[in-house]
Amino acid sequence: MTAIPGFTDHSARLAGQHIAWSQGGDGPPVLLPHGFPQTRAMWRGIAPGLARDVTVIAPDLRGYGESGKPDGVAAQSFREMAGDQLRLMAHLGFARFDLVGHDRGARVGHRLALDAPETLRSLTLMDIAPTLEVLERLTAPLATAYYHWFFLAQPAPLPERLIAADPDAFFERCLAGWAMGSRHSTPRRWRFTGGPGAIPRPSLACATTIARRTRSTLCLMGPTGPGAWTAPRWCSTAPTA
Repeated sequence: MTAIPGFTDHSARLAGQHIAWSQGGDGPPVLLPHGFPQTRAMWRGIAPGLARDVTVIAPDLRGYGESGKPDGVAAQSFREMAGDQLRLMAHLGFARFDLVGHDRGARVGHRLALDAPETLRSLTLMDIAPTLEVLERLTAPLATAYYHWFFLAQPAPLPERLIAADPDAFFERCLAGWAMGSRHSTPRRWRFTGGPGAIPRPSLACATTIARRTRSTLCLMGPTGPGAWTAPRWCSTAPTA
């Protein structure tokens, strides 16, 4: 069984890192990096439909799924993950591409846009807000919903030991908790205006730079999730999708 119905599964060693991905369709290339704690299989419900019009590349990020799991915190940085995606797309012969990322995959796209904006035709970020903006507006509900940020930031090996006691329970709690109430939700949609007035000064470095470098940048947020609590402050409202 393939990770995504109708797709073919592949893997390659790129700059010493094993990367696995699924690919399908024909047309302009679209890269789909997944979120935490998921794998490329999260796209199985929509990727086949997209593949009717475009070439879809859905990778497992390093540390996830069938991709390699390097040791050390530095090896798990968003910059390293973004580098993997650039090397993968170059390996496939795509110099420019569209990127649609969810959660952690969106932060990888965020980093990629800062490091190599010339490679992106468009950038869609799903369910993230600039980290600094989130932390500066931290509230009790937000901290409760994002408890894993602070838990996983504890010095090793505390999180590893606690998760290892029952990894299935932690994984399932993450997925079940974040999916609550989302089945019938309609995503909210915002588009960066690209001007310096669109985002407050603390977030300019990590957000408006993307809008300047990639002329088409779209943010999609669930209507009740933590991302939606901060997004209206730094994005202009567009019609609901």
